[in-house]
Amino acid sequence: MFFIVLHLPFSKIWLRPPFLAARRSYKLWLLEKTLWSPFSMSTRVAIIGAGPAGLVLAATLAKKSSAFSVKVFEQGADHKAAASYDPNRSYTIDITGHGALAVEALGATELFDEKLIKFKGLRILITGEDHWFDGNGWTGSRGDICKTLLGVIDEAASPNVEVLFDTTAEVLDMMKGTVQTTSKAGERAVHEFDVVVGADGAGSKLRGVMSKLPSFAMSSINMENYSIMLHMDQNTSELDPGLLHIFGTDPFLVAGAINGNGGKSDPLWFCQVGFKGLDKGKWLQEASLKDLKTKLKKSGWPKSTDLLRYVSDKSLQEFQARMPQATGKGKMVSPWSHGRCVLVGDAGAPFPPIGQGVNCGMQGALVLGEALVEGLAPGSGPCEVAVTKAFQAFTEKWKPEADAVTDISALTDVGKFTNPLEVAKTLVLTKIKCGGVQLAKDATVTYQEALAAHKSGVRMLWLFGLPTLVSAGAVMIYLAREVSLAAFGLRLIQ
Repeated sequence: MFFIVLHLPFSKIWLRPPFLAARRSYKLWLLEKTLWSPFSMSTRVAIIGAGPAGLVLAATLAKKSSAFSVKVFEQGADHKAAASYDPNRSYTIDITGHGALAVEALGATELFDEKLIKFKGLRILITGEDHWFDGNGWTGSRGDICKTLLGVIDEAASPNVEVLFDTTAEVLDMMKGTVQTTSKAGERAVHEFDVVVGADGAGSKLRGVMSKLPSFAMSSINMENYSIMLHMDQNTSELDPGLLHIFGTDPFLVAGAINGNGGKSDPLWFCQVGFKGLDKGKWLQEASLKDLKTKLKKSGWPKSTDLLRYVSDKSLQEFQARMPQATGKGKMVSPWSHGRCVLVGDAGAPFPPIGQGVNCGMQGALVLGEALVEGLAPGSGPCEVAVTKAFQAFTEKWKPEADAVTDISALTDVGKFTNPLEVAKTLVLTKIKCGGVQLAKDATVTYQEALAAHKSGVRMLWLFGLPTLVSAGAVMIYLAREVSLAAFGLRLIQ
């Protein structure tokens, strides 16, 4: 005669013979490993944060296994109802390379093609070059991307995934997976989960809880880079929304399109104006309209940028009223997991923007999802042990990649682009296909390989005496600010 025992750490229902209840034996072990009840409970997963990483993880678990019961807690409003962009913060994000791999793994390329602007490449107006992108790619705001990923989850039609908006989540006990949630109305509830994932961004609260552990280590990056968003509100029909446009380098001007009110056929354009140090930001904010226009025109040296053709005086005044946003900060964190909790995306690896934050987060979430599906399969052993092994597998595979892209972001300090030598070096590395940022967009190249190629390219410049050539090119570019030798100086670099 058998009776049913509920073994909560496993979230499974086991059959256990009463005559073996008093002591553990090989027969009991064999019974526990093989006789799973058809009424087994799912592995309970909490995902804190419904950004791109959190939603990719939820979609991965929904599509690859029916053994998980997933709840996603997001403190913000429903992506489907909220505005797709914040004019003070929104910038164009391109989903390419590693992010596109995650989209392809989810079988969502058709949905992304339907909902988002197709990414074509990069237009560098200061050199007159176009760099065309080969492969799947899309552009949009963070809101655009999150709405599309919600559509992926909806298509999966899984009853085991629930996304709860306007809900904050606080981890009370990392070892037990205890989470307290608070609704917008102030209603509180306490839950226990087998897995708790912090996908709550660069300011992760779960990372804050982990930081109190004696074993926790964190190093910080601060390159003093900042940016202010500039809305491009006229003549934008002349621009190709599938291309990111680099208009200038001092300040750094990169513009792109996101979905407008009418979707991707009605694009909105923003230019991210980047600079090094708050003093420069203060100057941009306090300058007269005439001086601001002059500064933006000269940003495109050796050419005069035509950015102002796409920006009204009203938009420039709104630009000056916005607060600078820090874009040069990052962290390297270890460990990523403790007990039943793990970090993914910017929560575990926030780094300065080089076009890879969302892409790295999406692929990292895919890797974590696959590790959980494989590691927590039926028969994988005690839940605590299986969860720990799944976290270890994820960390071993993805942390070296996240560390590599963080290093690339530190080596490629866009704030240094006011220095002609840095611009020249970047152009040369791009020409010889050793630029870390360029290679990071390539789905066939790992971030570790991109970092190694970047370092190798820099060594080659010094080894073969190219500093002389690069320096000469930089001098010519500098002189082009004052005299009409732009084309000649640029050819020296190229």
